[in-house]
Amino acid sequence: NWGRLSVQAEGTYAYLEIRNAKHNQFWAGYVMASLFLTPGDTRVYKRSAGVYDRVKPKAPLFDKDNPGVGALELTCRLSTIDLNDLTFKGRRMNDTTIGLNWYLHNNVRVMCNYIYADLKPGKTLLGGRTHIFLIRFQVDF
Repeated sequence: NWGRLSVQAEGTYAYLEIRNAKHNQFWAGYVMASLFLTPGDTRVYKRSAGVYDRVKPKAPLFDKDNPGVGALELTCRLSTIDLNDLTFKGRRMNDTTIGLNWYLHNNVRVMCNYIYADLKPGKTLLGGRTHIFLIRFQVDF
């Protein structure tokens, strides 16, 4: 985290043993960045638990003492997964997500995402591209 900007990445690797066959290796990962557009808002990382804490807007929408617009966060995420190896013929998919999160209060969020997914074709399977627009309203207790 650097003030209003945060960057995170994660990768995973799987080693699969199949009886009487060659071993297969699969991997996936992502990198994500977010930037708060509202001053003073940030994502707080809890080192003791290894997770991000809930976003608490500096000026929540429903605050009677200091009403504001809540917190606005612009996000971008690049993801990939490769399920193709020696004996297992899966496919590879890359996707890009661009989003806007609106934190109205400590426990209320609206998420708007555009996702572009590109599935690479395999020898016997077709590939394709998908455009997704997603809106989610979340209340967290």
